[in-house]
Amino acid sequence: MRSTFIIGQVFSVLLLLLIGVSPVMATENSAPELKIGLFNLLKPKKIDIKLVDNEVVLIKTFFEGSENNLIKSSQPILFTPKETLSLVATNKGIICYLKNPNKEIKRQWIAKTLSLSGNGSLEFYVANRLTRQIPAKVNFQLSKDLLQTILFTDEETSVEIITASELSAIDNINSKQALESFKALSITIRSYLRNERGRHSKEGYDICDNTHCLLYFGQDALTNSKQRDIIEQSIKETTRQVISYENKVVPGYFTACCGGLTASPKEVWSGKYLNSYVFKSINCNYCQKDRFYQWERSTKTKAIWKALKQVLTFEPTENTKLIAKYNSNGVVISLLIKERNHQIKVSSAKFRHLVGQELGWNLVLSNFYKIIPKGQEIIFQGKGFGHNLGLCLAGANEQARQGFSYSEILNFYFPNTTLSEVQ
Repeated sequence: MRSTFIIGQVFSVLLLLLIGVSPVMATENSAPELKIGLFNLLKPKKIDIKLVDNEVVLIKTFFEGSENNLIKSSQPILFTPKETLSLVATNKGIICYLKNPNKEIKRQWIAKTLSLSGNGSLEFYVANRLTRQIPAKVNFQLSKDLLQTILFTDEETSVEIITASELSAIDNINSKQALESFKALSITIRSYLRNERGRHSKEGYDICDNTHCLLYFGQDALTNSKQRDIIEQSIKETTRQVISYENKVVPGYFTACCGGLTASPKEVWSGKYLNSYVFKSINCNYCQKDRFYQWERSTKTKAIWKALKQVLTFEPTENTKLIAKYNSNGVVISLLIKERNHQIKVSSAKFRHLVGQELGWNLVLSNFYKIIPKGQEIIFQGKGFGHNLGLCLAGANEQARQGFSYSEILNFYFPNTTLSEVQ
């Protein structure tokens, strides 16, 4: 029976090829296609891929031709269940190995870019430590001799998986209350996607899968979630709903915990904010019980200077000081690295980025903190987790516990807005 099923799958793919329609495009809906850059933080040189379902996936290879540097396509290759596809980035291209169930190399070739398309799911093994299930519509290309993976997917499926990826376990909340909080988050995420689409257009995709944009942990984030039923219901009941102001979609920013005061875009980023909606700082008393409402972290002073070496123009000594500059709300807007005749100014966003890259993202949790030098260490005492802008997830959960509806929650964090439907 299984062999008959596989033959049927192969026949279906070949038929679609003959009439010039890809297996995935035949089932696309009218929602705008979204391109998500995957595994950006890992920047892998090797990825191993297996099929999750008994679905045949089509591999299409592109490479540079010798005539006028044209891009030519090789014949499509069928990727069947129990086989493994290994991709290795080199300075010559992507080396592709298609292996049989015994791990023996069945076929080997080189590609400039590669696409996989099918109706099932793929299981990725990345950098020998990360496993993730992804819908079977992805492209691979080289980026500085590393593999860049781009997922092509629809908006509503993305909202569902991103919601599951961004949510953490919630205590002391029943399913009815959680539904209202999840609805608020899913609408905020959809609004973000509509507003920030193309943020990574120079790299060839719309958004990335990490905290720079939105977390996307793959289909298993939803499958393994204890709150799956509530998440799916929240998406179903808010399909196509977005936050709007003056008939335009409002950027759906959200933060894990605002620490009692939400921020404005100019307090978070140094670039221009182009949307007509004006974010205002909102006093939020709903996240006070959250574990990130107040926090304290410490690290060696030398570790901070090492993290900031990219911007330093002198060698720090024991007399070098790190001084935070605040706005009227107590939010850090910039930092000074100062010693005698030397002084360097760094934006708060740049500081958190450099420190996070070097020392981890669990050291400086927000831009709402004080700096306390202590011997050879620096202590950060702060409030909130994230950029503190927009919807406060901890606050939304508490409002839901107290009986607020999702529309009331959104109106609190995005005042003077309305909910509308997009096509």
